[in-house]
Amino acid sequence: MVVLTFYPVLHLQEPSGTFKQCPPLDPMVVLTFYPVLHLQEPSGTFGTFKQYPGTTTEILAHLMPFYSYDVPHTCGPDPKVCCQFDFRRLPGSGITCPWRVPPQPISELNVHSRALLLLDQYRRKAQLFRTNTLLVPLGDDFRYSRPEEWDQQFTNYQRLFDHLNTQPDLHVEAQFGTLADYFRALREEAEGGTAGGGEEQPFFPSLSGDFFTYADREDHYWSGYYTSRPFYKSLDRLLEGYLRGAEVLFSLALATQSASGAPPPSGMAGPLMSRLVAARRSLALFQHHDGITGTAKDHVMTDYALKLVKSVDDCQHVIQQAAHYLLSADQASYKAQPEIVYYELGEKFTEHSRPPSRMVLGLQEGVVVMAVVYNSDPHRRIQLLTIRTSSPYVEILGPRNAPVPCQVDPVFLKWGEVAATLYDVTFLADVPGLSLTSYSVRSVHPDKLRKE
Repeated sequence: MVVLTFYPVLHLQEPSGTFKQCPPLDPMVVLTFYPVLHLQEPSGTFGTFKQYPGTTTEILAHLMPFYSYDVPHTCGPDPKVCCQFDFRRLPGSGITCPWRVPPQPISELNVHSRALLLLDQYRRKAQLFRTNTLLVPLGDDFRYSRPEEWDQQFTNYQRLFDHLNTQPDLHVEAQFGTLADYFRALREEAEGGTAGGGEEQPFFPSLSGDFFTYADREDHYWSGYYTSRPFYKSLDRLLEGYLRGAEVLFSLALATQSASGAPPPSGMAGPLMSRLVAARRSLALFQHHDGITGTAKDHVMTDYALKLVKSVDDCQHVIQQAAHYLLSADQASYKAQPEIVYYELGEKFTEHSRPPSRMVLGLQEGVVVMAVVYNSDPHRRIQLLTIRTSSPYVEILGPRNAPVPCQVDPVFLKWGEVAATLYDVTFLADVPGLSLTSYSVRSVHPDKLRKE
C-alpha cells in the first residue's frame, strides 16, 4: 500500500466533560478559511459547515489553523521549531530550513529532548481545538518522490512516537494514520463523551452562510480561474468530446466483431486501446487544480497543452480507424493496419497554442469525395454542418443519392481579406443515433448546378 503523506494522530489523554452525540457527517480538511465574522471561541477552528441556514446537509470540517500545510506550519505555532522535524531537510539533503536551524537525526542520546520539544508544539496547537485528538500533516507538494525520504521521515518519527508512548507522565499517544483514522478517532472521542459539550449545544458548532467566492485575505477573491487561460479550458472540452466519440465508435467496432462471431482483426484492438488509455490519462491529469483552472506556470501549462493536443490526435486516429472497419464491405476478412490514416477529420492541430486548422476538401470536376458524418449520440440528430472546399461549385448527395441543398460562403482571412480558393459549404445533415452516414461531395461545372 502506498501512502502519500503521513498523518501523525495524537491522543492527548486529558479528561473532559460529556456532550451530545453527533450525527454521521462527511468529513473534509480545509487549509484556510477567512469568514467576515470573527469566531470568538478558541475552538472555532473546528465545526460543521452549512451552505445556507436551515439546510439539512452539513460537512464536518477540520480547519488548519496556521499558514500552510507544509511541515513547518503544521506541528504547532512556531515554524522555526516545526521545521526541525522535517527530516527531508537533514543536513546534506539539499533542502534547508529558512530559520537556519536544521533538523537532527533522532538517536537514543537526543530522543527525549527532541520529543519534548515537538510535544510542546503539539500541545500549543491542541489548545485551538475542542478535542483531544490532533491532526498533524507530514508532507508537502512534490514530496516522497525519493525512497530515502520515506525512510528519513518514518524512521525518525517512529523513534519519537515510541519514546512518547512509553512515557505515561506525558499523557500522550502518538501514531501514524490517515485522514480516515483521524476522523474515526475524532468521532469515537465525541461519541464516548470525553470531550465536553452539552445537550443544549452540540459539541461541533455549525457555521452557516455562503462560502463562495473564496478569499484568502481581505478582498482577494479566488474567481479568476473561471476565465484564466480560456483557450486551454476550451481544449479540455474539445478533448472530452473527442474522447467520448472515440470510445463509442471503438466499442461499436468491437461489438460488431463479437456479434459476427469472427475473431477481431489482428493488431487492431490493442494499439487503439493504448491511444484511448493515454488520452484518458491526459484528460484526467489536466483536471488538477492548477491545470483546468489555468493557474499553473507557463512551462507547466505548455506541457499540459502538448499532452491534450496529442490526445486529440490519438482520439481522431481511433475514430477514423474504427470508422474504416465499420464501413468496410467485407469485415470478415478485414486486415487491420492500425497506423494507417484512412480518413482525415475536419480539423487538425498543428500547434498547441493555436486553434486547429480546418481541413480543405480539394475538389476536381468529375471526382467524388466522400464525407462521412459520425453521430456519437444515441438519438437522431439533424444539424447544420460546414465543410471547407477549394471550389464554390459544389453538389452534395446524401444517402440513396438524394440531392442535399447547401449554401456557399466566402472564407475571410486576416484583416478582412477574402480567400480566393477557399469556401465554406453548409448543408443540413440527418444522421441516426450511433451511426455513420456518408455524403458525396463533388465539384461540378457552373452551368450544371441545381439552383433553387
